[in-house]
Amino acid sequence: MKNDKFQKLTLKIRRRLAGKFRAMAWRLSGREPQSDNNLSIIYFGGESQKNYLAQLVFGDSYKESYDGKKWFWEIYKIAKNNKDDHSLIVIEGSDLHRKLYEEDGDFFIPCWVNGELDIPLDTRKKHIKGDLRSIRKNKLEYIEANEPNLFHHFYHEMHLPYVTRRFGNTSLPLGYNGIKQAIKTGTCSLLLIKKENEYIAGELIKYEGDNPKLWVFGVKDGDPSYLQDGALTAAYHFACAYLKDRGYKSVNVGGSRAFLNDGVLRYKKTRGMRLVDKSKIGFLIKPLSSSTVLKEFFLKNPFIHVHQGKLYGAIFINNEEVCLNKSLEKLVKHYSIQGISGFTIYRFGGDQKEKVIEVPPTLVGKITIRSADRLLGFQQA
Repeated sequence: MKNDKFQKLTLKIRRRLAGKFRAMAWRLSGREPQSDNNLSIIYFGGESQKNYLAQLVFGDSYKESYDGKKWFWEIYKIAKNNKDDHSLIVIEGSDLHRKLYEEDGDFFIPCWVNGELDIPLDTRKKHIKGDLRSIRKNKLEYIEANEPNLFHHFYHEMHLPYVTRRFGNTSLPLGYNGIKQAIKTGTCSLLLIKKENEYIAGELIKYEGDNPKLWVFGVKDGDPSYLQDGALTAAYHFACAYLKDRGYKSVNVGGSRAFLNDGVLRYKKTRGMRLVDKSKIGFLIKPLSSSTVLKEFFLKNPFIHVHQGKLYGAIFINNEEVCLNKSLEKLVKHYSIQGISGFTIYRFGGDQKEKVIEVPPTLVGKITIRSADRLLGFQQA
């Protein structure tokens, strides 16, 4: 009997270790959109996040091959033994994986960064004014819905079609059991967006202590024409108005991707979002070669990464783009979001020793300028 218990405990420990140190391994390859450059990536992690990264890098056209579950310490062996000239390794993991596998020149990009908005919204902001004009123009209204059948309708006729159509194989729809539990405990509210006599979209608000969260969004039949009518904009504004009337001062607007050109992240930024948190899971980015294609990847995909427990922005640019102080100021302003502790500008090209770019006085303490060539091995430090 004791021996059986020991065997079960041993098996349990082995499974837990396997879960932390083994992952599904893929090889991804394809051309970057609007480019003739071929990029090849080794990816360790789950399928959904792999699909997101592949979509980000390659668009809809790429090839993948599945190598099965592998131990993390087999990473470089896989890269070395494969005939493809891989440019990048990506490990989907946690802080534990960072401590074990992060090296100089690597970046840890959270899968999600979470933000908040102050209530009421600042109607002096350009984008807020535009939102309100759109809501008036399309004669959008909202109601609070409490009937169980409307929650069911929202989930199956709005949320699922929307995320499936909008995000495809990268979608992460919320399970309906989670919504049913929130309804049962009275910890959520459903707002339905109405245009004339038709409900075109909806928003679930979840209450966690004193902090409400814009939890789940959906559009009728996933139809993008309703987004053009301002359904998403209305959901944000009506939720903020609804919560203001109930005495709330801020709202959690949920997660966004940590790539600085991401449309959802930029939408929330222009409405005044500040970053307050990040997901525990992220992408550990490990450059493998000093190739032109890797350079193009970094130039096109500025991102937020974790450094010493804080969020920092990383922007890669060509050397000629930072000749004037005004261009640096414009660049940082474009990507700045409250909650980012600072930016590192990595520049490619030129003799870094001859052409030293001084940090403008307005950006002292906010940015650091470094050589991308040295970071990625184009030239020796």
